[in-house]
Amino acid sequence: MNRTATASMVMAAGLLAVLMGLLAVRAQVTVIMACILVIAIMLLPRRAVLGVMILLVCVLGLIRRLISPGRIDYDPLVLVPILLLVLVLITSDKDDEPAPLSTTLNLAFSVLVALPVLSVVVVARPSLAGVYAAGIQSAAFLAMWSAARGRLPNLWPSVFRSAPIVGGLLALYGLYQFFFLPGWDRLWMIRSGLNSVGSPEPLLVRVFGASESPGLFAMVLGACLVTSVYGVVGSHSVAMRMFNVGLASLMVGTLFFTGVRTALIAALVALIYMAYQYRNVAVLLWTAVLGASFVVGVRALLTRFTTSDSTVFDADRYSIANSGSDRSLNARLGLLSDVGDGLARPLGTGLQVSGARVRSLDNSWIDLLVSFGPLMALAFTVVFIAIVRSVLSSPPRTDRASVAKMGLSGVTVYLLVFLMAANIFATTSGLVASVVLGWALGAVVPRPRRAATDGAVDLGVPTQPR
Repeated sequence: MNRTATASMVMAAGLLAVLMGLLAVRAQVTVIMACILVIAIMLLPRRAVLGVMILLVCVLGLIRRLISPGRIDYDPLVLVPILLLVLVLITSDKDDEPAPLSTTLNLAFSVLVALPVLSVVVVARPSLAGVYAAGIQSAAFLAMWSAARGRLPNLWPSVFRSAPIVGGLLALYGLYQFFFLPGWDRLWMIRSGLNSVGSPEPLLVRVFGASESPGLFAMVLGACLVTSVYGVVGSHSVAMRMFNVGLASLMVGTLFFTGVRTALIAALVALIYMAYQYRNVAVLLWTAVLGASFVVGVRALLTRFTTSDSTVFDADRYSIANSGSDRSLNARLGLLSDVGDGLARPLGTGLQVSGARVRSLDNSWIDLLVSFGPLMALAFTVVFIAIVRSVLSSPPRTDRASVAKMGLSGVTVYLLVFLMAANIFATTSGLVASVVLGWALGAVVPRPRRAATDGAVDLGVPTQPR
């Protein structure tokens, strides 16, 4: 692992510790923002600033709840990850030569970055909620574009090593939330009017952890779970394997309590893809054991909590036997009726804003199509195909030293499946997902010779000479 990257992640963790110290004395939000930005500008290298952004996004919802008792609309703290991302981009080395992307990909990314902002100006009535929703999506696609071109530092090796630990800590908090429900989480649920995740009482709530919804928390936790599974297969040490098995088991249990089936399905698909990558008898055996444990564990949890006082988890949520009465599934199938409206409007219908909330559909393509028009959906399809190509271009490996590189493909598969059930780019968590997808896309882009020494991740695809 690159020592500079490791030091950057440590410095990022230290900065978050400073932030939590400020929370303890309940400093003003503006003071916290100023401290983060000043420290980042004056003391931290670009790699550490990006590390701060990634870690901050994972716990931003919890930080907001600790600062303020209840929900705050137009909270300026949500702008901090975007500002940190911009800071990394504007402080890039002038000598760095960006990796070349095809003209088609550059045009697609240009559309993805520009259309959300254009839609707010031309189609919808400008509002703070609408401007933020459009801005976060433009920032997410800009982050993906920049990561693919090498304009963002590649922290994947460090992220891969630290993700299981982060996921384990997030899972522990999620379990604590389900069984005890801290006061700050309970008050936030009441003041937010968040009825879709259960009642604000222990055992009656779908876990949303350190995020602001079960879906966002499950997306982050599931990605950490995938890295932990790769750690099981790729570690030489039996002790480390068992440690990763324990972390993975903890995360699977917490994922169950989120009630987000998409995360469980996406994790299983990533597990199957991992078996395809290795094509090794020992790895296939490990995959079978992990997969069986995965299914048995979920069934055990289901049996335990469908016979308890919890009214959130019932057999229908994790069964295909009653798909006709599955409200979540039927709602997603009903999204197909919105496709016609999106295709009929060149710039879409615009963002659907109600007060401080923005409606987001439970599918990335349909949401982008309806909100921003067919050109946006087409551009996203081009990028999606390019990312899929980057995954399929990764040859099977048996070298365990390449586990981090292979893990990047596995997490990418997980995120691509998750896209089917949510527009993750419309959230702050989408910034991290976009950076990871950009790193995966950039792995198959021919890079200048000088950039190859800056921690670039190689998935085994031969690069073309310049």
